[in-house]
Amino acid sequence: MWTKSIDLESVTFPYESPKYQQPVQGPQLSDPKLNNILAEHMQNYYTLTMDKVWTYLDPQEMAMVKKQAAPLKEKVRYGG
Repeated sequence: MWTKSIDLESVTFPYESPKYQQPVQGPQLSDPKLNNILAEHMQNYYTLTMDKVWTYLDPQEMAMVKKQAAPLKEKVRYGG
C-alpha cells in the first residue's frame, strides 16, 4: 500500500446566523445561506487540494510502487 501525507491549511470563514445572536457550537445546516457559503468554500478547497496532490504525484515514484506491488499481488491472489 502506498500512502502519502499532504499538509493542507485550515480554512475558516465568517458566518452570521439569522437565528442566533451568540456563537453556537455547530452550524445550522438547515440554513440555505450557510449551505451556499459552505459549498463555495468546499469547492475552492477541493480545487486547492487537488492542485497540491498533483504537485506531489511523481510518475517515477508511482512506477516504483507498481514494480514493488507486482510480487505481492502474485502471493495474495485476490478473488480466489
